[in-house]
Amino acid sequence: MIGKIFLGTAAALLIAGPASALTMTPNTDSRTIQAAASVGQDIDTDSDSPSSDFLNYSNSVSAHAGGGIIPGVVKSSINSPNFFAPTADASASQESVVGPFSISGTGSATASGGHGALLQTGTVTFANGTGPYAADASSVLEILFSIDASAAFDLKGFLSAGDLQTGDLTNINDVIDVSNVAINNASVLLKNLITNEIIFAHEVSDDLFEFDEQGVIGAGDYLFSVVAMADVSQDRTVISGDAVVVTVDNPLPPTFFEPHTRFEASLELNPIPEPVTASLSVMGLGALLLRTSRRRA
Repeated sequence: MIGKIFLGTAAALLIAGPASALTMTPNTDSRTIQAAASVGQDIDTDSDSPSSDFLNYSNSVSAHAGGGIIPGVVKSSINSPNFFAPTADASASQESVVGPFSISGTGSATASGGHGALLQTGTVTFANGTGPYAADASSVLEILFSIDASAAFDLKGFLSAGDLQTGDLTNINDVIDVSNVAINNASVLLKNLITNEIIFAHEVSDDLFEFDEQGVIGAGDYLFSVVAMADVSQDRTVISGDAVVVTVDNPLPPTFFEPHTRFEASLELNPIPEPVTASLSVMGLGALLLRTSRRRA
């Protein structure tokens, strides 16, 4: 009977074993959110970060530029209320927590821009460089930390990035060269800073990616980073000379670009069993069983 108890206990110890001591020490907190928007000389920016390192964090920022007066319009036969100027908007948010053995958070970034609209037919004189706009936003969850023993990690979450586009530039492209840039990007990274080994990394653009990774990392210094970034811009240049009179036969609908990104990520660390300690425990049980058997003999 005692032999059966011994074998069962020994097997359990060998499988589970006592957990090793583990300490996770956050070293550098680089969490930030930022938004910037500009239309011509109209510029707006906003940014934020935790008020103190490693505190629970929750906030959002936004920026807006444009509207009202159309940059570059010299004169028009159409009343100004019928014009909508180029606009640019950006926003970013984040909620994140740094715990004793975990780092987790959600974040988003959106940048949007529109080239403006002309609601009636008529003539408009455009100056060179009419109506450039730009917007960019980012949400960065980045923590540098150290662990003093090997740990099992569990990394879960998703990355999402995409674009929204409406309208077209058909009526205005005949006389104005329009260059559009729309970028959406989300990424996750877990890296050993001592060996430069990338434990896990992935990046998406115009895509959705879910991740669920487990493994073991040794004692050392690590970087955990999750980023959502969006950027949109449009640069207009009049093709024929410094100024050109445009006769619009059809109203110009607004063309709108909106790259948007999101992330959700959770990194959890857990102590792992110490095989040596488990073996010593089994040896101790073996000695006890041997002494018991000798007494019975």
